[in-house]
Amino acid sequence: MAFHSSVAPIPLAPPPGPGAFHRAHRPAGAPRAGAPGRSLAAHSSPSPDVVVTREQGKNAKLVASLEKHNVHSLELPLIQHVEGPDADRLSAVLRDEKFDWITVTSPEAAAVFLEGWK
Repeated sequence: MAFHSSVAPIPLAPPPGPGAFHRAHRPAGAPRAGAPGRSLAAHSSPSPDVVVTREQGKNAKLVASLEKHNVHSLELPLIQHVEGPDADRLSAVLRDEKFDWITVTSPEAAAVFLEGWK
């Protein structure tokens, strides 16, 4: 109702060749991606093991946690939260309607809900 997510256009490099992301099997004892000593031809930093897609500035704890476990991540914000066209109706709907359940699915949705509840 009052809260929408949209995908922001972000210029990306052409997709890698076939099988570039397929990691179904790694031989026992083989170094994992991002492990120390990994050979990186023509790259200044290791390829990411994880791409974090939340909005910029909301990833610090997750990225730090991943780094503690030697998992290299890349922040690539693909989600942008914007106010919906009916945001001004939220308070009235919450006040006038009866609900058996309200499900809040994210911190952003919780903030919108609490603002509308005032």
